[in-house]
Amino acid sequence: YINYLVEKVIFVDREEELSTLEKLLDSVKKGKREIVLIYGLRRVGKTILIQKFLENKNGIFVDCSDFVNGHDFFKGVYLAVSELLGYSYPFEPSELESDILKRYYPLFEGYFREDLDGVKMAFNLVSEVAKEFDYIVVALDEVHGFIENYAKFSSNQSYEISREKILWSIRSSIQNSPNNIMWIFLTSAGFLFEEYGRADRAFLELFKKIEVKPLNRENSKKLAKKLLDLYNVKHEEETIEKIAELSGGIPALIEKITFLTLLEKTRKAEDIAKKVKESLIRGEFDEYFYSHINFIAETTRWSRQTLIKILRTIAEGNTKTKEISKQTNIKQTTLANILNDLRKKQVLDKQNNITYPLLKEWLLSKNLPPHGKPRIDLLHYNLGITLESYIREIFSKINKKIKLKDSDELFYGTTKELEIEPVKKVEGGGEIDLIAHTENKLIIAEIKSGTISERDVKKFDEKIEPKYKQEKITKIIIAKTGAQPSAIAEAARRNIIILSKKAIKKLAKQTGMPPII
Repeated sequence: YINYLVEKVIFVDREEELSTLEKLLDSVKKGKREIVLIYGLRRVGKTILIQKFLENKNGIFVDCSDFVNGHDFFKGVYLAVSELLGYSYPFEPSELESDILKRYYPLFEGYFREDLDGVKMAFNLVSEVAKEFDYIVVALDEVHGFIENYAKFSSNQSYEISREKILWSIRSSIQNSPNNIMWIFLTSAGFLFEEYGRADRAFLELFKKIEVKPLNRENSKKLAKKLLDLYNVKHEEETIEKIAELSGGIPALIEKITFLTLLEKTRKAEDIAKKVKESLIRGEFDEYFYSHINFIAETTRWSRQTLIKILRTIAEGNTKTKEISKQTNIKQTTLANILNDLRKKQVLDKQNNITYPLLKEWLLSKNLPPHGKPRIDLLHYNLGITLESYIREIFSKINKKIKLKDSDELFYGTTKELEIEPVKKVEGGGEIDLIAHTENKLIIAEIKSGTISERDVKKFDEKIEPKYKQEKITKIIIAKTGAQPSAIAEAARRNIIILSKKAIKKLAKQTGMPPII
């Protein structure tokens, strides 16, 4: 997998896929044509796998994703073949010593009367070149993109007829090609082909299929560790674990999240989750996920806007057809067809949960329909950002004096009021959960997810007293679920304020933070 920062390829796992490809190539070298379909999720590493396989081999690689017509396809293949034969475009016909390239050059510069002829001539060119080698590997990347574009834009005939024609043309060309060619088709939609028509099924029968799956947890950690080691960044095991967890084993996401870690010299898991959240909100993942949704839209009949509306609703926790229909105002019959397509494309699982890593979190972070505002509360939850991190963020946003007045519901009777000056800096996350620096004092807090006991109060006070004896401090324990009567009495005796969950909600509201979940 490419680390674009240093232009160095880091390869992890995939030994099984490479071994299978090498065995198939051995078969080709013995005179048996092999046709392979490489498929899997977007950004899972299909392209890099094949580029790795092609190293030091007689092979060509053609990215077909942007091809619209037969001439586009022919030009792409011609340029790849010329590179295999040692030529670097641009070149003049007079510079070509290859008789094959000379003969096909007019087609490269010209046009085809029948669009499908461009496809046929591209395969003819490859077949002729193959005769000059013991074997040749031909890899056509994102070939489904070209097939779909051709069917939509390249003919006056209907989409279905155009699509069937190009599939039969490719099938026929491959079957008539020399036996010393190894054909590799890469597609993000390969697992969908069974859902298509008769021409697709006949097309599929030619292929030996290899699915490229996301990396498992251990290999995800290995890739993240190698990327961090490139920059001599020291890291804890929990850091690697969090990167692996958030990425879902998608190498491109591992790289992107690791890059955020490098920029901030982040060490802790919750800090990584927070950086990912901030990056999602800033839009640094937008291109990645809009591209993913555009791909879904291009290979289905549903618009991007419709897909986003449905997926955003699901991200918010509505997974039943009736609930989604009510939120999106899409008829249940139409919605059932859309959800079925999304399940086929493995965007959703059988229970309509979003499967692609970080897609749910991205949807929650944006001002997307149907509700239009980010759901930061759910975003925190989905990224595994802890209560401690949430409360530190609340205090970091206190930029004016805040006063909470006497209420048993807020302080459990441990004080009559709490006044907080503007906070300049917030620390914590180690031995002490929260240290907030104001102009005149420190606020030191412990955050307890369970019911506070008398022992908890004593331990907290004994922990901070020696270290901060000379400082002017406010001591706080934040109680998520409550406090025992003996704990309340001990806190009052030691001048420790206990804040309730309701008090934290009030602070959150005054600082513009979403309410605690």
